[in-house]
Amino acid sequence: MVRSKETDEPKPVSMYSFHSWLGVTVFASYVIQFILGFINYAYPKTHIEIRRWFMPGHRLAGNLIFVISVVTVLVGHQRFWCFAYRPDPNGGSECSRTHLCSKRLDLIQNFSTIFILIYAVLVLIVTHVDEWKREETPDEKVHKE
Repeated sequence: MVRSKETDEPKPVSMYSFHSWLGVTVFASYVIQFILGFINYAYPKTHIEIRRWFMPGHRLAGNLIFVISVVTVLVGHQRFWCFAYRPDPNGGSECSRTHLCSKRLDLIQNFSTIFILIYAVLVLIVTHVDEWKREETPDEKVHKE
């Protein structure tokens, strides 16, 4: 984007793909959740009952934003693969016909996708196991009563 402003080349088209729409949605959702969470949990005069009522929705929204961000990354991987390795009109690129890609980008692509999925599953497991959730502090227990 910076390069296109400094040269006479035509500027790239923005916001035309599903990947870019997902990215903007994830960013906007994250900002909204951050603001609501900051107001609810950092503001000292918010009543503890309001915080308790807000927490399940806050966790659900956080997990949903995380899942959508993982989907955004995977869609971006797919877009990269489609555009970087599409056959050219003069007989096709070597990578798309024989999968003999230079620097083994095909393997990097596949393994990074697998590791992203493993990471996402592990994060979702960690956030859903009740024994691993944060326990109330003594101060919170006093305010609870």
